[in-house]
Amino acid sequence: MKQVTALHLMACPVDTGLTTEVAGDVGNIYNDGSVLVPTTGAIWAPEPNDGELWDMRVEFDRKHGITVGQRLILPVIVMNQGVSGHDFGSYVCGNHPCGHHA
Repeated sequence: MKQVTALHLMACPVDTGLTTEVAGDVGNIYNDGSVLVPTTGAIWAPEPNDGELWDMRVEFDRKHGITVGQRLILPVIVMNQGVSGHDFGSYVCGNHPCGHHA
């Protein structure tokens, strides 16, 4: 797992209700294979060696038509454009744990 920012959440993943331990904390598993730790706000993305979580990511991306290129470049584009809101269209989740979207 690698720690990422909310800009890396694409197509609004949904909490599966399952949990796992990551970096010594318990986090909620989302249906894109990412793990969000409620106590710290940390967001973790699966990597190829993360087994089932990686498989979830691959299937999620396939289902939503998300390419590797989009996963790599979209957060960089958004950061470089100085976007301050959280509404990035259909690719980035507008309902992440920042609390701005209750």
